[in-house]
Amino acid sequence: MSDDVPAVPAGESPAAPTGAAADVAAERAEELAALRRAQDDLADVDRALARLDEGTYGTCEVCGVAIADEVLAPAPATRTCPEHTGAATAAGTAAG
Repeated sequence: MSDDVPAVPAGESPAAPTGAAADVAAERAEELAALRRAQDDLADVDRALARLDEGTYGTCEVCGVAIADEVLAPAPATRTCPEHTGAATAAGTAAG
């Protein structure tokens, strides 16, 4: 262990970071959350491109009805119609 880091006595947990260390930890947590959101967005785009190749883009994955252009325009990776958006999310599939 490094000389500048105090050892934690056996049976005790290390203290939560304070000061600059806490700021770095908070910043790292925010960056990890942003990275996860970007990865999720990329996966959504990949799924949308696959649906485009399959000829199923723009149709609801639950009922097969066409998803309105007004819904797809602001959220092109949408996978379900407005009626099934909540149902798909509840079932564990992102509708976004």
